[in-house]
Amino acid sequence: MSFYDKILYLLNKKSKTQNQMIRDLNLGRNAMVHWRNNNNIPCGDTLLKLSHYFQVPIDFLLDNTESYLSAQFISEELDDHTLSQMIDLLSEEYKRRNLTE
Repeated sequence: MSFYDKILYLLNKKSKTQNQMIRDLNLGRNAMVHWRNNNNIPCGDTLLKLSHYFQVPIDFLLDNTESYLSAQFISEELDDHTLSQMIDLLSEEYKRRNLTE
């Protein structure tokens, strides 16, 4: 899951729009476009803001699956869509680890 896709997922989970997040965090208007088109990850200050905003570890935003599984929002009741996304993410991580070992 790309950084951009994670932000979209977290926005959906928090029932926020991209514009609300950008305004709440005082980000540049083109931040999401830049992350999507260039597949870039923001600087440390912005990562910290996003981590606090979504209440997830920075590791999750940087693609650490284990941190994703321990994030606070996982303890909430999970719907089928969320479970499906978790399974997909774990499958990707499993494949990635097997290819590198």
